Amino acid sequence: MPVQWRCRQLLAVSTGEQILGLIDILPATFDTIPETLDAASKRDIHSRLRTAVTVAAWSERTGHGPGAG
Repeated sequence: MPVQWRCRQLLAVSTGEQILGLIDILPATFDTIPETLDAASKRDIHSRLRTAVTVAAWSERTGHGPGAG
């Protein structure tokens, strides 16, 4: 089993709501992603991640989760 990093991602759905998701990335892949954000942008994203609902909570609330039909 490879070592991986669990990263948070901020998703925006069509309603504009922001949702906190998780993604696993291999470190070697992550290292090749260029740095593009300044410090103020990073603080803004961090703040929005703290208030975002999780994918699981959003799916349950909206009926978009597994088994929804």
